[in-house]
Amino acid sequence: MLIIRRGNETLDLDSINDDTISTNNSLILFFPEMTLERNRTNGILILSWFIGVSIRITPILITNALVLNIDISVSGLYQNRTFGLLGLYDNDPTNDLRAQNGTIIGLSNTLTIEQIHRQFGQTWAINPNDSLFHYETGDSAANYAQQNLLYIPLFTYPEPSVSQVNSILAACNIESSSSNRSIWTIAQQTCYYDIAVTNNTSLGQASAIAADNIIQVSIDQRNPPEFNLDLPLIIIINESTPMIINFTAVSQYTSNIVYNLIRGPFSATFDNETAIFYWQNPSLNDSNTAIRVTARDTLYNLLSTHELVVHIVGRNIDETTTSTSSTTSTTTTTTSTTSSSRESSDGYVILVSSIFVLMNIIEIFYYC
Repeated sequence: MLIIRRGNETLDLDSINDDTISTNNSLILFFPEMTLERNRTNGILILSWFIGVSIRITPILITNALVLNIDISVSGLYQNRTFGLLGLYDNDPTNDLRAQNGTIIGLSNTLTIEQIHRQFGQTWAINPNDSLFHYETGDSAANYAQQNLLYIPLFTYPEPSVSQVNSILAACNIESSSSNRSIWTIAQQTCYYDIAVTNNTSLGQASAIAADNIIQVSIDQRNPPEFNLDLPLIIIINESTPMIINFTAVSQYTSNIVYNLIRGPFSATFDNETAIFYWQNPSLNDSNTAIRVTARDTLYNLLSTHELVVHIVGRNIDETTTSTSSTTSTTTTTTSTTSSSRESSDGYVILVSSIFVLMNIIEIFYYC
């Protein structure tokens, strides 16, 4: 029986309710912040939060044991906003192996598997006191923490016999003539390694499926170029006021983005390379004009669109006069201030001259 707790609420996913069973024999529960889906055929559990985070848990039955294969994926919106065992999500492989204390232990191709395990992996072991799991009576997080400390994995790549190699290649859908492991897919490499180490075909094949799922999820979650979040949806301008809008977008995959003006006024210009929109002389006849621009990345051909509406208003004569008067008043004030400065300056010159004359009188009197 699989029981999940949501806060203080206990969710029994083995209970049956016709309202929550989908056509693919999955039990789906909907909550304000997430959905929870369990496939009743293969036992796969998927937790999806509406903020763009999902966790897929695949149970794998092996000899006298149950293994949980866990896949975690996050939306591209969280790029450069993550921290932990899965990395910073910044497309920089040089800082992937960051220990829990923040130390980067090095590049994966410069370290041994044992170094990665001990200096990186084990630093992220969960403190039993911080575990969010609930255990049955007689079991606890401390038991598994102790097992993690005692467990010593195989740090060398397995070398099975020739007969075993052929069966493993067949189980992992690898061509028997393909001896170059570097050209194998991630799923094939994972499958081969797990079977060679455990001699359990079901585990290796399940690992391959999980690896393929991760790749597919990453493909499905690719984001198109993002326009500047400061771009408005509505712009209000005065007639005959030139308008410049920068529609530049950013892609997390490539710097090569193609822009197109799909809709806009005929008298405006648009630069497809710089994404600069320029409208020299908007008129009242063009009020409520929609401007639509697309941005397409050249790597995955992903497209995004931004559209805004321009409201053009006429100039009010009274407002124009008031504005002019205010400007004149400001100019006058500035002139007055300048005059005061000059008076102060002239006064200073007069004062200095008076002192100079007084000194001359004293000097003449002294010599007399």
